[in-house]
Amino acid sequence: MNRAEGTIRELKRATRRAMIKNNTPKRLWDYCLELQSKIRSNTAHDIKTLNGQTPETVMTGETAD
Repeated sequence: MNRAEGTIRELKRATRRAMIKNNTPKRLWDYCLELQSKIRSNTAHDIKTLNGQTPETVMTGETAD
């Protein structure tokens, strides 16, 4: 399994949950997906290579807000 597949699966799940929870119209799925991806990139995960940092901090070297 490709590393990105698991992340994409979790991103889709989060988007689907948020849309159901907030009763969002289906035509706005792309905005919700973009928001969830920004949230995910600014949240620390239990991934060894990140060393407890957020993905954005690792990529850019700047502390994420």
